[in-house]
Amino acid sequence: MVLVFWQKMISMHQAYYLKILAQTNRVILAVENELHDDRKLQGWKVPEMGNVEIVMVQSKKDAQNLIDNTKNFLHIFGGIKGGEIHDFALNTVIKQQKIGVIAESAIQLGYKTFFKKWYYRYLCFKYRKNISFILAMGKIGVNWYKSCGFDPKIIHQFQYFTELPKDHVFINRESSDKIRFTYVGQLIHRKGVDTLIKAIEKVKNKNWHLNIIGSGVLEQQLKTEIAHHNLTDNVSFLGNKKNEEIVSFLESHSDYLILPSRFDGWGAVVNESLSVGTPVLVSKNCGASSLIINDELGYVFKLKEKEITALLEKIVENKIVKNQEKIKEIYNREFTNKKVKQLIEFLNKR
Repeated sequence: MVLVFWQKMISMHQAYYLKILAQTNRVILAVENELHDDRKLQGWKVPEMGNVEIVMVQSKKDAQNLIDNTKNFLHIFGGIKGGEIHDFALNTVIKQQKIGVIAESAIQLGYKTFFKKWYYRYLCFKYRKNISFILAMGKIGVNWYKSCGFDPKIIHQFQYFTELPKDHVFINRESSDKIRFTYVGQLIHRKGVDTLIKAIEKVKNKNWHLNIIGSGVLEQQLKTEIAHHNLTDNVSFLGNKKNEEIVSFLESHSDYLILPSRFDGWGAVVNESLSVGTPVLVSKNCGASSLIINDELGYVFKLKEKEITALLEKIVENKIVKNQEKIKEIYNREFTNKKVKQLIEFLNKR
């Protein structure tokens, strides 16, 4: 089987399953860039891709050449809309055959959601006969594409994957007399970190520490808020870190990752945290909340200050710390080995 994947860049969150597929199939990855600059600032790096064939597609001519050389192969696009080159390639391929799509939900925030839904309904009407399947990220993605009119029979829940470096040595979490929460991400409105700060400052038991990894336009506002409530000893701003440094910090210095997004199509830091045995507190507005299948892996909450405060208070007051080894075992069994096997079986039927 020959598979042609069209993506914006070489994503470390899709590299794992592509490499597994490439062990027994020919896999071509068409990308416009190796890695976007904003991702480099967030600590990303180009992953090792094994037997995957990387093809740079930086013009319509490049796209047409690849399409001409891969007729009748299965083409899978990263989204239904994706920019000039992506859209040209998608519209060219569907004139010849059906395609597959791997996609997150559109961002669902504010009044724009109404217009996005109508636009996606238009896309559904335009492409519904030409899309063989949609691998949608999490329950949020599945519900989005169903609500836009796509046939539920072609929509399948999917996820991103992460992998640890080959030389990664697992270490046990360092002990602490405080419960340590870690936030990882941009300091912007959509990520909900402002709500987290307002919620955690109301936790009566102050036997906690919050580490914030990332940067963004809200940084100074958050620091002012923290200083106003005399919590500078409880909150540390660590700035941007390389991805491997983030994973190491989650493994050794965090009792919980917390992701309070107002909306996140996925949130791959959840995968990274679980892979090293650190449980996750995550908003139900994150696609990756689908990974929290039991209380051993963490908790899913509504993005309401009172609910977050109550959850954090319960954890701190009762000193609830999860079993690191058990989390790793559950994650690897349920969301790595099993899911990749299911993907291979699914694609083999196409």
